[in-house]
Amino acid sequence: MIYKPVDIGTRIGMICGLIGLLMIVTLGGCNPKPVATKNRVPTLQENAEQAQKSAEDAAVSAKQAQDALTKLQQAPHEKQAGEPEHTGIGRVTDVTEIWEPKDQTVWGDAYTAFTFLEDNGFQKRFYPVCSDQVIQTGKPLVILYHWRVSHNGSHNDHGCFLIDGYQVKP
Repeated sequence: MIYKPVDIGTRIGMICGLIGLLMIVTLGGCNPKPVATKNRVPTLQENAEQAQKSAEDAAVSAKQAQDALTKLQQAPHEKQAGEPEHTGIGRVTDVTEIWEPKDQTVWGDAYTAFTFLEDNGFQKRFYPVCSDQVIQTGKPLVILYHWRVSHNGSHNDHGCFLIDGYQVKP
């Protein structure tokens, strides 16, 4: 083996390099250690302020809900008698005659009724239908109707559905 002399400057450079490497490894590498974050515990005062704010928000929400309920209760719930209405496009699915009993042994008056099923799936039962009404079946149509109040004290004291007309759809 042949020995080659190493320059003294190279030896010192290698030693300094090793010392630097050891310092980097022992001190945690090139990345600095993360700073420990404090766990912040809220104080009793902060909790009380937050609870007070939540209570105020709840009171405002309750007042808004009460105002909305009052507004809904004051609004008319149903259409007024005689106000024209109409169905969507659909078909009459059944027409029936319903007998209402007067008492346990005697049958009273008969009423015509029918069910209308719109193409969008909404179903409406027309009962009772005013006398002498023509009910079209089998075609897609729109029914124009209104509720007629009974004023003559007839067998139907509340009223009945009066068909105003039809709009036949192709």
